[in-house]
Amino acid sequence: MRTKIVAVLLISAASIGALMGVIAYQWSISSKGARVGCYHVAITNVKGSVKPEEVKRALLKCPYVIRVGGVRTAPSSCDAYIIVKAPIPVSKYDLTQELSQALRKEGLGKAPAVFLNSVNAYVVEVAVENPKIPASVAARKVASAPTILAVFKVERRGSVYVFEVASLEEEYPVAYSITGALKIAGLKPVGIANVTPVKWGYVL
Repeated sequence: MRTKIVAVLLISAASIGALMGVIAYQWSISSKGARVGCYHVAITNVKGSVKPEEVKRALLKCPYVIRVGGVRTAPSSCDAYIIVKAPIPVSKYDLTQELSQALRKEGLGKAPAVFLNSVNAYVVEVAVENPKIPASVAARKVASAPTILAVFKVERRGSVYVFEVASLEEEYPVAYSITGALKIAGLKPVGIANVTPVKWGYVL
């Protein structure tokens, strides 16, 4: 009898431990905040001619999209780069449907076709000796760097320029490219740029 009671107590303790483990795991996941990812968006079957600002405005109407950059337009088509943010990772199918619906609601086409490809996104911090140029000018210089597909956002925080960019390259080529672009702009970076990947699980 005593053996059975001990066994039951051990099983109960194990069950409680497992439950607490699940709760702790779920809390740790939820405490990390929203998941973030980056995509290239190619859009066809849009109305005859659209302006970049129209495309950007329409894409930002999608519930998940928080950044839009590198918008290009052509007759009946356009493309851009987006950063999306959601409580959990969103499938490409669901994101495609949301984007198509947002474009349709904004009058860019009756049935826009959306195609997504994952790309890398980074937050890049570059400290300089004398931050003499505006953030907007720095953004244009960085946008023309060979490894950069789009610049989503730029800020100047004291002597540090902070960029959010899209690229197909890994961290080091991006750091080297952006540091070089700022040198061409007449700035003197202090060392190499600090690059942080923006991936699902990164809190932006």
